[in-house]
Amino acid sequence: MSASMSISDISLLLLSLSLGALAGCGGQETRDSRRPVSEAGASNPTKEKRSSTGSEEAAVPRRVVLFVPRTGVMMILVNEHHPWRKTRKGRLRLALGKPQQGYKVLTDRQMDALVESLKRRSLSRFATPFEKGDEDYFRRRPDDARYRGILYLEEGTRRLKVLSFRPYGPEDMNGQERLRAFIDFKALVYRWYNSRVETEVPMTGAVIGEGGR
Repeated sequence: MSASMSISDISLLLLSLSLGALAGCGGQETRDSRRPVSEAGASNPTKEKRSSTGSEEAAVPRRVVLFVPRTGVMMILVNEHHPWRKTRKGRLRLALGKPQQGYKVLTDRQMDALVESLKRRSLSRFATPFEKGDEDYFRRRPDDARYRGILYLEEGTRRLKVLSFRPYGPEDMNGQERLRAFIDFKALVYRWYNSRVETEVPMTGAVIGEGGR
């Protein structure tokens, strides 16, 4: 690595590696945002114990990331049997290469419910493959005042993104529809994220919050 690389270049490289490594391993919310509804047969996530899921071998590694540049909100959710949680290097990847960026852990069953809920909300209509260079969307983009955020979904080696932009105007029907869909996705992720009190710290794996260390 060249000594002339800037800190921002290094941060972008770490972010790119964190999002690409798994593939190489073969606004206004109108819904109640206080807690997730019980969907896809999942029990209330605030009552389900973390240890009530299936075997680690059967779990598909999943990660959901929501970034809203206007507020700087970054929400990361992973399933409890995600293999990257076992090492500090893996946990840093989950946190997009940011040592201070915590993430919340759902049981495998809860993550299944979240992903299925996203799909039932026509995720496939609005999602496109996450490609090299898309890491830029995980930071504020002053060059594009219309940019409103990104939803990122990782399932095994499959990586998708949904981008949100301010419509050009009332006549921009496609833009209005995409914005409404993103607000719906965002509200769903907010509910699941806020249902978990504990946050895992990538550097040590320690859990902070109610019931944490």
